[in-house]
Amino acid sequence: MIETYGIVDVSGNRKTGPVVVTRTSEESCPDECPFKGHGCYGDNFHARMVWDKVTNGTAKKCGDFNWFIKNIRAMPPSIIRHNEVGDLPMT
Repeated sequence: MIETYGIVDVSGNRKTGPVVVTRTSEESCPDECPFKGHGCYGDNFHARMVWDKVTNGTAKKCGDFNWFIKNIRAMPPSIIRHNEVGDLPMT
């Protein structure tokens, strides 16, 4: 399966403040990750809800890697919380 990437232009997270947040679909996480199924942040309730939307392609703003890079490059310089959930591309 091809990874899906999501972008939130302005996070509503009180801890990070109004920053850009990116997520990568669940299949990006390698089986070797020691947190996979054992304390992964993405398995927490709210994170799981939004991560599932990126994984199944129903998030408000998501697409493939080329879409992701195009959208990140088009943004003005800003603070980005990259990969709130998910992992970096392995290819």
